[in-house]
Amino acid sequence: MRNLLVIIFSIGILTGGSAQELNCTITVNSDQVGQTNQQIFRTLERSLTDFVNKTKWTNRVYKENERLNCRMFITVTNFDSNRFEANIQIQSSRPVI
Repeated sequence: MRNLLVIIFSIGILTGGSAQELNCTITVNSDQVGQTNQQIFRTLERSLTDFVNKTKWTNRVYKENERLNCRMFITVTNFDSNRFEANIQIQSSRPVI
């Protein structure tokens, strides 16, 4: 999970460091690992969604309709005790104001 957060922060820095508030839907798909305890992945999904949407990325005040809409699809490809590997796809759209 820490690597995922590093990637998200790196993308922000590489795109010029400008920030805006997000309205993001995160989906974690764990079908490939066959893990019977799905609570782990539901908790990951909920925690990431809260983190991304509730973090103030800038000091500016944005209205709800000014937030960037995005979707993150995380596909878990390998899971071993407390460690997993995953692929992430990110889609975003910017509202026209």
